Amino acid sequence: MLEILEETAGDLVAFRIKGRYLQEDAHKLVEILDARIEHSGHVRCLAELQDMHGVDFGSVREELGFDLKHGNQIERCAVVGNAPWERWLVTTFGLIFRKAETRFFLPDQRDAALAWVRETA
Repeated sequence: MLEILEETAGDLVAFRIKGRYLQEDAHKLVEILDARIEHSGHVRCLAELQDMHGVDFGSVREELGFDLKHGNQIERCAVVGNAPWERWLVTTFGLIFRKAETRFFLPDQRDAALAWVRETA
């Protein structure tokens, strides 16, 4: 399930993914990111992963299509999660927005993640 968070403003899109990340979730997120990029030319992301049970193929396909089209317009992505496999995916493969500067944070570091993603590079 995808939830857009209240910190979303300007070029920042903050969202939480709980449970299994489905194609419908990815489609909704891509629409929001597209609109932000159209407005500001780039976007930054704060992604919170909670109790994730995995992703379906459709969501991966949606994200890859978005990444191919807009990969250079994602400036930063802070990922907040707890599971070792989430950190591994982000740090090893950078599956979330592969071309963006991406960092992984633990849940108790959420404020630091938000501050980092808002920083000017």
